Amino acid sequence: MLKLATLLVLLVILMPKPTYGQALQTFLPKECKPAAQSSAEASAPGSRLVAIINGAFEFDFAGTTYGTGMRLSDGKANAWIYAFFDSVGDSVIFKPFGKVPFIGCTDASQFLPVASVPGSTLGSETVPGAFIEGSALISALNADGDYTAYRTAYPDSMPNATVLTVSREPVLDYPSGTPFWFLTWTPSQEQSGMTCFVHALSSETICVRVVSVADDAVAAGFTLAPNPAFDYATVTIPMSWLGTTATIEAVDATGSSIVLASDVLLLSPALNISLVELQSGMYTIRIRNERNARALPMSVVR
Repeated sequence: MLKLATLLVLLVILMPKPTYGQALQTFLPKECKPAAQSSAEASAPGSRLVAIINGAFEFDFAGTTYGTGMRLSDGKANAWIYAFFDSVGDSVIFKPFGKVPFIGCTDASQFLPVASVPGSTLGSETVPGAFIEGSALISALNADGDYTAYRTAYPDSMPNATVLTVSREPVLDYPSGTPFWFLTWTPSQEQSGMTCFVHALSSETICVRVVSVADDAVAAGFTLAPNPAFDYATVTIPMSWLGTTATIEAVDATGSSIVLASDVLLLSPALNISLVELQSGMYTIRIRNERNARALPMSVVR
């Protein structure tokens, strides 16, 4: 999976600001995609679009507060970041864009530094030109019962991050090479979290409710030992989860996910998992069945 956490850190640096006296307009990703492509070509000929990114936060400028998050009414936002793979430099460059009245799409890199990261960090899979967006994306979300239940419970919530990318490895029911939208709501003390994957071509949607963070997971009967771990660890699962099918993933600090156990029928309260694919570092172990998920912190020592 694309390194989502790395991209979100760059959001704060690259998010376009409006020119003095002008207001940003909301727009769909495709509206500024040609301008972003031209900008990328100028600095890196032959660049390929590999992701479109939006993050939700607010900033004040000239007495006006701007919210950058994607609206759940029409799928528009007043800022999008376009990520391009430069094969010559083997890197990914980021082009932040806004849209202002009477001017149109505005390349924010004219007054902000343009960041880049190694291509191996984020991948080079090209986003297809016919991806869904806007009302089609919102309709796909609204067709999912878990999403609508979440929106009913938290009507004012909005995703912390919205990313269009192409999977480098299988994600849930999607095989590698699948273009999809990734939307995530971070859990807090006031509300639970939600993660939605929307197939960018077929509109198939999978949403998973994140009902707890680490402390709640332990209180609910989930444990992980040893911790720190080396090659193997044992996950203890509460009796209420027995008989369900679960998947266990390790998410590293950059947001990359590695599946440790897939579609395992839970017949025992103890499940051994192999960690041989993991390098040394801190991880979040995510345990999910059909519609629930729990998370536990874990460190791996080599």
